[in-house]
Amino acid sequence: MDKVILAVDAGGTSIKYRLLREEDYAFLTEQKFYDMPSGGTKRELLNVFENMFADAAGQCEKLGSEIIRVAFSVPGPFDCAAGISRMEHKWKPLKDMPLKEAFRETGILPRTAEFIFLHDVHAFLAGEKRFGYAKNYGNTLAVIIGTGLGVGLWENGRLRFSKEGGPLYSIYHRLYKEGVLEDYVSGRGISIAYEHINGQYLDARKIADKAREGDHAAQAVYQQMGTVLGESITDIIMRHDIQCVVIGGRVSLAFDLFGQALGDAAGKCIRLYASEMLESAAMLGAAVWQDNVLKRR
Repeated sequence: MDKVILAVDAGGTSIKYRLLREEDYAFLTEQKFYDMPSGGTKRELLNVFENMFADAAGQCEKLGSEIIRVAFSVPGPFDCAAGISRMEHKWKPLKDMPLKEAFRETGILPRTAEFIFLHDVHAFLAGEKRFGYAKNYGNTLAVIIGTGLGVGLWENGRLRFSKEGGPLYSIYHRLYKEGVLEDYVSGRGISIAYEHINGQYLDARKIADKAREGDHAAQAVYQQMGTVLGESITDIIMRHDIQCVVIGGRVSLAFDLFGQALGDAAGKCIRLYASEMLESAAMLGAAVWQDNVLKRR
């Protein structure tokens, strides 16, 4: 019987999972997607997790396998050691709730299953360092650009944490122009910048499509975002002798539109690339990290 890891990428508006074989981290199932009603009630939010656990347990039964570990990639702020969300802006009804205990109490997964939680940017970075191009480089910076902005640092062979247990740097709330950096470097930032130019509010993906069709305003807002991001991470790149920067999150799918501007603004000669694994990197990274934590016990 294969021992299986339930690897979960839990975001503010959606949750994805896949089953991995513990022996070699090979994916055993395709990605399954669930909408997350981030503004919903406690019961509605817990129902999503319970439905996911039930589906994963059913998949595992078909495979003749057993779930022995559950590895979560989660947004922050989150007390990963305790398994407690500290978020006000996402999953608010679950704030301060011990999720490990709540999940075990459902009785859906084996009582002996180990749970671990890791901040999404760290999970993404750990996955890229083990399975992506970043494995060929030393000190690495991961940047996730989606509905928000996050960065994670890998230095001297390990993840770097803040004293609170989160990523060492939280650049999303750095003051920038009339707001904070995340207002300008995010999917929302792209939409707002484009609206300022032509009065039309579109999501970042549609603006990327327009840019590739020759819309100069759309091209300009992506290039400007790349420049702003590059200028904003230069201090980290120089301070930690970064050799590689990997971009994740849904906005990374438009890397062809902002990558050059980002590289030019960052200045230092580094390996810069957009992840090909996206959510899979976070799932794999959370699983790998859990393995490392268990071995240290």
